[in-house]
Amino acid sequence: ITYTFFGGLGLGIDLHVRCFGALPPLPRLGLTMTLPAGFENFTWLGRGPEESYRDRKAGTPLGLYRSTVRDQFVPYVMPQEHGNKTDVRWAAFSNAGGMGLLVMGEPLMEVSASHFSADDLYQAMHTNELVARPEAILNLDVAQCGLGGNSCGPVTLDKYLVWPGAFHLNLLLRPFGPNDSLTRLGREWIGPRAFRRQSAPRYQYCVRQKVGPAGRGQRYPPG
Repeated sequence: ITYTFFGGLGLGIDLHVRCFGALPPLPRLGLTMTLPAGFENFTWLGRGPEESYRDRKAGTPLGLYRSTVRDQFVPYVMPQEHGNKTDVRWAAFSNAGGMGLLVMGEPLMEVSASHFSADDLYQAMHTNELVARPEAILNLDVAQCGLGGNSCGPVTLDKYLVWPGAFHLNLLLRPFGPNDSLTRLGREWIGPRAFRRQSAPRYQYCVRQKVGPAGRGQRYPPG
């Protein structure tokens, strides 16, 4: 992961993932972060308004959608992942005062936001056992496995699985205020090549982590 700080613009995140070894298909690949309590308003340019996955998106047209983090929850009998959005160009989260965070991705990304962490969902057997967090858990994925129908039908087709390999996702995290136009800011995606052309001050920090088949990680210094 390479983090690049652009003065007056935001934070660039360049994510390169290379999976190796005898690994099974992967559930998802991406980043997870926590947004402060109050960042409830959710706007995105991608597929919607309902949740969608790589094998469940034909009925979710591309468009500009507005909702809330709270409304992303789907009360499945057994708590599980929910509210995913596919083919997302940008997503924005804001508080009641209009202050927020805009996330732009290249290539298109998958985005989900929830008041429950993955561990919260895993530990609960029924929806009444869930306790919503005040903060929002934000997932920004380069790829996520399809759903399939193995609970009552066939397993996920091979073409919708996430097989080990090399993956890349370039993100720009940009703050905005109540007077900013999200559609205008969303069109100002500058991409990785333009990152290198920016005249604004840049400060980079690189983190490399190598994960082997046993799941043990090793952290390497920049360079």
